[in-house]
Amino acid sequence: MLDQNRKPIILLTGHLGSGKTTLLNKFLSTVEKGTTAVIVNEFGEIAIDNELIRQSEENVVLLENGCICCTVRGDLIRTLLDLNAQVRNGDLPDFARIVIETTGLADPVPIIHSMMNNLEVMLSSELVSIVATVDAVLGKSTLDSNEIAARQAAIADRILITKSDLVTDDALDDLSSYLRWINPSASIDRISLDDTDFDRLDTPLFAPSKPEDVRQWLQNEDRTGGLVKGHDTNALTSFCVSRDEPLDWDDISEWIETLTQKFGPKLHRIKGFLNMTDSPDRPYVIHGIQHLFHPPQQLDAWPSEDRRSRVVFITDGVCKSDVDDLLVTTSPALERAG
Repeated sequence: MLDQNRKPIILLTGHLGSGKTTLLNKFLSTVEKGTTAVIVNEFGEIAIDNELIRQSEENVVLLENGCICCTVRGDLIRTLLDLNAQVRNGDLPDFARIVIETTGLADPVPIIHSMMNNLEVMLSSELVSIVATVDAVLGKSTLDSNEIAARQAAIADRILITKSDLVTDDALDDLSSYLRWINPSASIDRISLDDTDFDRLDTPLFAPSKPEDVRQWLQNEDRTGGLVKGHDTNALTSFCVSRDEPLDWDDISEWIETLTQKFGPKLHRIKGFLNMTDSPDRPYVIHGIQHLFHPPQQLDAWPSEDRRSRVVFITDGVCKSDVDDLLVTTSPALERAG
């Protein structure tokens, strides 16, 4: 469970024009006034997005003249710490959550990396969900041509297809399948401007406390990706590594350490179940980004009868066979599944 003393953070990302601000405004209209601290990232000198955020929201912090993930990343950390300090000092009313809306040009991985790398931020806040918006009209072509847009979708816990009322059902099905190929473990929903149910932003997914939340990650574990290329030679790939036999912590620790040393920046998301020899009835959940991993969480029970260890990888061009080979190397007794 999320420590009630730590503020949940929702990272809202998505390509330019995909509807992030509209979605955020809708969300703010459905929650109690003053319960959400909003950090709006704006690229450029004119804070256009800030004018679009409902002025009824009391705690809006605008980071100007740069992208959170590069020139003002330090300002983001200071802002997060300052928000919590002002609440503790009584200078701001307490709030229930923090929403960070990134610019459409932002690679979310460095943003997440900077938060996870700051101990004070992690002690006071917790990233609970990464939400990416994808334009139903231009989404597929954008994902094909823009590496950052593809990365935004690849690492998301939840993908919201916006403007879904402007295209046919067949086009939506095609885009949904494409997104599922990029990110097998994300929740994918379709929304339009007329929707009134926007509480999906407020559902923790990154640090699951329920077995069914983790099961969502693995819903399409047999799919493999590799269709989407950006402006460089790397391709986003997704795959699942599984094992029938229980695993040993020493082997898993060595495997993860070797993976992060060899492939670190190319590992966008890693998350899944582990069946460990010391606790066969209670699975562990691991999740990480690049070379940073959250401490393993142990669930009270398996979410289904399937007790295999299954770990989903979303990477920049890392081959499943290389990941499998490293696991066999660290634990030679474990043959590859299938």
